[in-house]
Amino acid sequence: MSQATRPNDRHIIWSNRSLDVDDWREDYKEFLEANELDDDPNDEQALYEWMVETNDDYLADERLKPEMEHKQKEVLKAND
Repeated sequence: MSQATRPNDRHIIWSNRSLDVDDWREDYKEFLEANELDDDPNDEQALYEWMVETNDDYLADERLKPEMEHKQKEVLKAND
């Protein structure tokens, strides 16, 4: 059995490793436009910093979801 298919492997829901700036380039341009920022959309350093910060925000949100879902289930059970 390969390592990836072992029953007790963790399921990765979000990662902050191996980010690919090309995957984020279009979103960065849309972010600049939506916020009416005059920053250069081709500034690789700014793109990288935005990508890391935004991904960290997404990761923090994902880490809270199981806790929030668990609390919601408890509330629903209590109100049955």
